[in-house]
Order: sequence, then C-alpha cells, then structure tokens
Amino acid sequence: MILIGNSIYYKTDFENEAELEQIVIENAPLLFGNSVIILDKFKITSEGGAGTIPDAIVINIESQDWYIMEAELSHHPVWDHIIKQISLQLAAAQRNESREGIIARTLDLVRTKPKIKQIFTDAGISDTDIHTYIRNIIYKQPLVAIPIDSIPKDLNVWAQTIRNRVSIWLLQKFKNEINEIVYSFPDDATPVIQTTSNGKIIQQPKGGDWYQWLLENNKIYIGQELTKNYFAHSFTGIVRTDGIEVDGKVMSVSGSSLYCIKKTGSTRTSSNGYLSWKNADGVSLDQLCNE
Repeated sequence: MILIGNSIYYKTDFENEAELEQIVIENAPLLFGNSVIILDKFKITSEGGAGTIPDAIVINIESQDWYIMEAELSHHPVWDHIIKQISLQLAAAQRNESREGIIARTLDLVRTKPKIKQIFTDAGISDTDIHTYIRNIIYKQPLVAIPIDSIPKDLNVWAQTIRNRVSIWLLQKFKNEINEIVYSFPDDATPVIQTTSNGKIIQQPKGGDWYQWLLENNKIYIGQELTKNYFAHSFTGIVRTDGIEVDGKVMSVSGSSLYCIKKTGSTRTSSNGYLSWKNADGVSLDQLCNE
C-alpha cells in the first residue's frame, strides 16, 4: 500500500492493457530518456505477410537506440501471448520495408510536429542530416521494452534466449477509498530486469536501489566526478553517499539530471539520470549496471 497524507492507496489491477500503455506513453521520458520520438500503433509486416502493431516504437535520439515497446498484463499467457506477440514484432522489424516505413513516419513527424523537430535542433543536428541520423538508428538491432504489472518467471527465461536486449519495468496501480488513483514506477524508473548484449540477465538489487548497488560493487566511488551532456550543455556532478551533488545540492540520480536540464531553461518535467550521467570513460550509469 501507499500512504499519502491521511489516505491509504491499495494495490489494484489495471483496467486493461490500454490503461497501462497510456501511462507509459504519457511518461515515456521517465523510462527512455528525454529526447524520444514515439510512433504509437505503427503497423509493421513480417516476411510472410503477417501484420503486427507494437504498442509503440520508441526512438531515442540522444542514446541512438530504438525500442519495440509492448505493455503487458501478467495474467496473459507468457508463451502463447506475450512472447508470441513480441517475437512476431521483432521478425517484422528486421525487414527493410518495415525499417524504411518507420524512417518515413519519423520524418513526417519531424516535418509536422514542432516539438519533434526541436529535439534535433537541441541536439545540433542540421535539417540535411536528420534523415541519415534516423536511418543509422533504425538500422541497428531494436531493443525490447516491456512495461508490465507483475513479472512471470518464464519472461525472465525467454529474455535470456534472444539476441535483442530486453528491459522490463514493473508498473503498479493503487487506488484509495474514494477511487483516486496513483501509479508506481520503479525507483529512478530503471528496469527491474534487463539483459546485456550477451544475454546475461541483470535483476534489480534488493530494495530496488541501483545507486547503492553501484557504490557497493565499486562501479562508482564517493567523490568521483560524473558528466551529463544535454546536447550543447555540459554539467558536472559529484558522487556522494546519498546521490549526486550539483551546485552544492545532493539529489537523486534522476533528480540531479532534471535539475541540470531545468538550468538550460527547458520545461521538461522528467529525466532518467541513469542514462545521462557518465563517467570519465563516457560510460553511463545504466551501462555500468549491465557490466
């Protein structure tokens, strides 16, 4: 349960997958980073002609990755529904026709949506380079993103068998006695389970605290300087026991990242600091968790 003021919120079920999907899309920067483009309900087709529609295709301009995103409810059969669906989507995504369709749709959003165009402007990517930039991303192997309300064991097993990296986030819904609703995301919105490029599975540490796990496993150390680049802007943070210090203030990993973004005048309301804070070798905290 969650206590907010004098009101107790008890865990409850999502009404349907559409509710879970909508919450993820509305808060996509929390999971995927700030500079993302969402292609919602974009149909792709397998070599055999089977059409499939991922809940979203997510393109991260900053990290230069893209995801097949499928929000799922855990009561659905793992092998006959969840895995079957994602496997078809991955097969369809490999086709050049699918990739070119994704590129064309993305370019259309750049032309018609000023906020999308602004992502490339902020990144210092010229109009003439946008097509090549997007193409280079989409011709990489897609990652798999699965927001889910509970994690079945077989989902872990399957995630280790495919060559695509998989990230699984646990999202939960809570409701109080007057039917007010709150949603729970993992701390700092980091995946509770993710796989590396060689199929190794990384599970969220006990208590869900990746930051303390990084310290305890000597991936980072107290006093270490980290760098965050927000396109043309660069920031320095210092590793402290309870978070990252910026301008003399110690904040959480994502809180400090958002603080830096706000300093540029941005109106963004969320940031995933694990993706953007990097060590002197240019390795992000997220990558350090996967080593």
